[in-house]
Amino acid sequence: MEKNNELLGLTLYGFKSSTNGFDPTIFNNYIELIQTIRSVLKKYFTKTNRFCYCKNSYGIKYMVKKYVNEYIPNGLFIYTMYLDGFSIKKDGKNAFFNIKETDIRCLKNAPEILQKISETNINIQYFEKRDQNLKYHFKSIINSVFSKTNPLKKDVIRVISKEIGVNLDTVRMWFNLTKDEGVCIPKDKYEQLIRIFGLND
Repeated sequence: MEKNNELLGLTLYGFKSSTNGFDPTIFNNYIELIQTIRSVLKKYFTKTNRFCYCKNSYGIKYMVKKYVNEYIPNGLFIYTMYLDGFSIKKDGKNAFFNIKETDIRCLKNAPEILQKISETNINIQYFEKRDQNLKYHFKSIINSVFSKTNPLKKDVIRVISKEIGVNLDTVRMWFNLTKDEGVCIPKDKYEQLIRIFGLND
């Protein structure tokens, strides 16, 4: 039985009385799912110095469930956050974590954003003719898929940057490159973008 004050009372489905202690072996049958969750956390969440109270573990694990399309018990999600080094503050049977509110919003919006981008059947030649000065046309595609009034639009490039593991400002710079600039998107990242946008290079 592991002794850890943050996890005392944690069960598969959330916190109960701390007098119950904590037994990590209850998660032994979920190793694969834990690794899947951790891959999402690595993409989307950054540790901060303050707890975020906009969503507790139950609300966030539902977003991860939607992203990976697999049921996730609340206690298992809390335990996975702990394994990834996030701080935990109990909230009844749930918990709060030291993460950014914008990261939570991006994760919530990611499935819909990624689906819309990949299913647009865009004719890239149209944008090559229309925006001849641009080196790449990802931004033009985004503008054609998401109107200015669409609330998802503010998170599109954020989600893309998290998906490919590149700083947000760098992705914005890439998307605004003109043909006369010497900078190029690295080949591996370009290939990731092509897949995300559902394009054939």
